[in-house]
Amino acid sequence: MKFSSLFLSLLVFFSLLTVGINGQAANNFTSLNPGDSLYPHQNYVAAYDFYKKELSSDLASGDSVYRAELYLRLCQIAEELEQYTNAVSFHLEWRYLMPFQNQAENQRYIDKVAQLLPAATDSLGLTRLYYRYGLLLTREANREKACEYFLRALKLANKIQNYAAVATISNDLAGEYWDAGEKDLSTSMYQESIRAAKILNDSNRIAGAYLNLAGNYIDEGDFKTGIPIHLEALKIKESLTDKTNLSFYYLQTASVYHQVRNFENWEKYILKAYQIRDCEVCTPLLERATLYTEMGGIAKYKGQIQEAIQYYDTVLSISKEIAFLNGMKNAYDNKALIYKDLGDYKKALEMINQSEAFLTDNPFQHISHNNAKAELLQHLNKPVEALVLLKKNFQNESLSNYAEEKLRTFRLLYEVNIQLSFFQDAFRWNDSLRNLENTLRDTEVRKEMANLETRYQTEKKEQQINLLTAENKIKNQRIRSGWMFIGLLILLIGLVLILLYFRRKQSIYKESELKQQLLRSQMNPHFIFNVLGSIQSFLYKNESGLAADYLSKFASMIRSVLEFSSEEKINLNDEISMLKNYIELERLRVEKPFDVEYIIDPEMETDFIEIPPMIIQPFVENAIKHGLQNLKYPGRLTIKFEEKPYHIAVELIDNGSGLSINKNKNHKSKAMDIFMQRKKGIEHKFKKSLSFEFQNLKDIDPSKQGVRVFIELPILNND
Repeated sequence: MKFSSLFLSLLVFFSLLTVGINGQAANNFTSLNPGDSLYPHQNYVAAYDFYKKELSSDLASGDSVYRAELYLRLCQIAEELEQYTNAVSFHLEWRYLMPFQNQAENQRYIDKVAQLLPAATDSLGLTRLYYRYGLLLTREANREKACEYFLRALKLANKIQNYAAVATISNDLAGEYWDAGEKDLSTSMYQESIRAAKILNDSNRIAGAYLNLAGNYIDEGDFKTGIPIHLEALKIKESLTDKTNLSFYYLQTASVYHQVRNFENWEKYILKAYQIRDCEVCTPLLERATLYTEMGGIAKYKGQIQEAIQYYDTVLSISKEIAFLNGMKNAYDNKALIYKDLGDYKKALEMINQSEAFLTDNPFQHISHNNAKAELLQHLNKPVEALVLLKKNFQNESLSNYAEEKLRTFRLLYEVNIQLSFFQDAFRWNDSLRNLENTLRDTEVRKEMANLETRYQTEKKEQQINLLTAENKIKNQRIRSGWMFIGLLILLIGLVLILLYFRRKQSIYKESELKQQLLRSQMNPHFIFNVLGSIQSFLYKNESGLAADYLSKFASMIRSVLEFSSEEKINLNDEISMLKNYIELERLRVEKPFDVEYIIDPEMETDFIEIPPMIIQPFVENAIKHGLQNLKYPGRLTIKFEEKPYHIAVELIDNGSGLSINKNKNHKSKAMDIFMQRKKGIEHKFKKSLSFEFQNLKDIDPSKQGVRVFIELPILNND
């Protein structure tokens, strides 16, 4: 007989019930017995019909616990019948009636799943639903069931070749497998994430997946395999213009060096992270808490005890502000280490006991916590209590995942057994300790790390030298290079037009799809000519440095336009990135750049959602060129993205001069003619509505200036 872990683990939650759905255990509701008796015989359809019918009973209407029990059983049976969307729906109903611990703090996960349910009618919708439901299950500490839904989402994402989704899901799944002790599965999932990221040519994703994969090997003590992968991840990340979470890479590198007792490089990389602590994208608050934890570690290592305590108090303050449980735990743990070094073991144990409140289901935390507590109990002459905790660690299947903590457990087992005069056991643990210690402290490993670091730094310096050489060449060319740019740009325009021409000629799409391609290619030259005009203005002003920077951004934009011009749909993240690049190009060319605000729901999976490309840009261009140009007051453009069940609501608001029909008549007519034809083609092909509207803010409120554009972009399915 097969039971899912979800059903078994969730039944325990009910203090009012002692049920087992196999009917062999009693429950407090005898009216459920007929349905329960069907389950052991795998008569799922009959059981499903029975429980559905019971939902309309008087008892279910008046007793929320009974109704919750029905939804729980329906969730389980729907999974047995492979009706997974129904199972998700029943699970939500159950949780509304019977919340899990800390549900209030995690309500956004439930809300997101509820939002995605109505639109889960195609492969993309189901991919997003299963992935989000998996995240919810991880918050409920139901890892096994979460992994099942992650796998369903991953299978669908591969089927529809949504590699952004593949990269994201496999990365999350790898982390769950690692925490569950499934090392090989975790490694294979990180490799899957790298494969998808390489298909996307997404360096940021590649770096992140490499870093995680390296962490697997390093945590196991396989430094020779892990460190080259780790340094490759750092090399890729430092080469990117996007410095988001760069401090995390430095802190992870510092941690590696700390594990092999290379304290010089440990401090070096922590200080690298410290230097960028005020950069919000480089070091978000969560990473800042981790950074100050490491700074406290350096102070402690140097004997600066009061400074270390101040750092840990700062960690505690930041962590409380952002509800960062692991940060609070680390602060108490590290303060405990200080009091232990000062010989105040009772105060240290008090700190450790306080940190216990912030433990999650992560096995590393429990293993590390048990080791720290056992060490203090040993000093307080309570070896029996210490031995109980250490045996728990040894019996934990995940211990082999964490080489440093395994070494620490073996050392403590040896010392505690000596303290208890269990000499035979002590010698046995000593043998295990020395074997593991020799592996981790192997001088060849340290030598290999030093060689890799030297090679990494040499390559980095060579890159810096090459970069400085290139910059000097640009400065020396000045006016000559400027005119050369003009010639190259004219040639580039010709090449772009030729490429677009041959793409149209070679297209093998059906007639309706060919028309869609032709309309899109008409829009691309229009956009390209506007940007080239901005670059040309820099060259006329003899600002070759700005022109070079502008040209770099333009080249990136050209690549995106050429890549996406032949696509029927792109993910929302690519559209937003392309939009940001375009807006930055426009902002760079004016003396007083207008302000831009992006409002994007952080819960929205922009990597998963697919929309028609290049729809928003003409409206943004219109707002900039005809609304924000030549203003006597600071200009502002706000762009808001909000997900609805079947579309993305995009709102553009500028504080410019407002709509002027006579002024914009010709421009609007051409742009709208192209847009309306694209709109017609998209709606015909995908059977989904694409709508927009203009609104003059002055018509709503005479005190306001500017225009509001509202666009409803259809979320395109993959089936």
